[in-house]
Amino acid sequence: MIDPSNKPTSAGPKGRTRGGNDQKSLRSQILDCIGQAVAVVDLKDRIIFWSRFSEVLFGWQEEEVLGRNLLELVVPDVARRQVREVMAQLREGKAWVGEMVVLKRDGAEFCSLMANTPLHDSDGRVIGRIAAITDISDRKDAEEKLRDNQTQLRALTDRLVTVREAEATRIAREIHDQMGQALTALKMDVAALDLDLRGRGACDEDGKLRARIKSMSAAIESTLETALKLCTELRPAVLDKLGLVAAIEWAARDFEARNGIFCNLDLPAETISIETKRATAMFRIFQEILTNVIRHAEASEVTIQLGARQDALRLEVTDNGRGIGPNKGEAELGLGIIGMRERALGVGGRIEFREASRRGTTVIVEVPKE
Repeated sequence: MIDPSNKPTSAGPKGRTRGGNDQKSLRSQILDCIGQAVAVVDLKDRIIFWSRFSEVLFGWQEEEVLGRNLLELVVPDVARRQVREVMAQLREGKAWVGEMVVLKRDGAEFCSLMANTPLHDSDGRVIGRIAAITDISDRKDAEEKLRDNQTQLRALTDRLVTVREAEATRIAREIHDQMGQALTALKMDVAALDLDLRGRGACDEDGKLRARIKSMSAAIESTLETALKLCTELRPAVLDKLGLVAAIEWAARDFEARNGIFCNLDLPAETISIETKRATAMFRIFQEILTNVIRHAEASEVTIQLGARQDALRLEVTDNGRGIGPNKGEAELGLGIIGMRERALGVGGRIEFREASRRGTTVIVEVPKE
């Protein structure tokens, strides 16, 4: 505890001494060594101690500030109300730490981290306060730049997702319209060729010709199915034609059929009205959740709940797998989680990963409707 009645002494700049003494106290030596400005004031906010680093930071020498009001010296008019509220807390014996804009001698403002603690006498009575002030301007500038970079990266991610969906839709349409039609026409031509050969009674004693036609027809059918599958994976038509609820039901049943993992569905009976971009984001997140179930969960069952509030949609997917474990979800699932989170943030939504109540993982996605 610093006794304000005993002014610290130290050899100051230009050979001056503090408090008229030639040797400074151990406490003032310590305070002069730390990288913070330290000021001690009495109950009327009059400065009774001003550390060497305070001189460096604010530009005021000790002999110029002793006895002056700290608030009037370094706090801008707009911030004094906040400081007075802090002073009231300190008089009650409470400490306070917070960010505050303060002034230098030349009037320049900077952002500081200010820690205020009450100063007590030997009987425990509050007789003033100690203020430790750190210049955090560089940190605030770095934080602002980081926020700007994050905003730009999020905008870029959102743009890439939009372009990707548009390109996927275009490619799916091309495959469906061009390749699908061409393959269908070729299939019909092969079938017509087979009928024509049969009608003409063409010689095919060992059946090689008909076997070849049958093989060609099977290859065309397989290619047509692959093309339609690609179309569906690129952009499910059910999402555009029937909406999000039907698309989630279709994806869940397809997932169940392909992987043998039972899907327990709890979906609204009616179609949900939601903006197209947000519906797409919700559906893609749902697809990624199912992908992670296959890759990581080792589950045998998935429960899918979709509900709508007045202004938002909530999707909750719970598996009975091995769970993400404490504090290892993102490290374990990696880019999948990052992609889901960015998709949700890109439409003003959020995503949360939890340990299920019994076993497995619960993923909660909330997206505004508009």
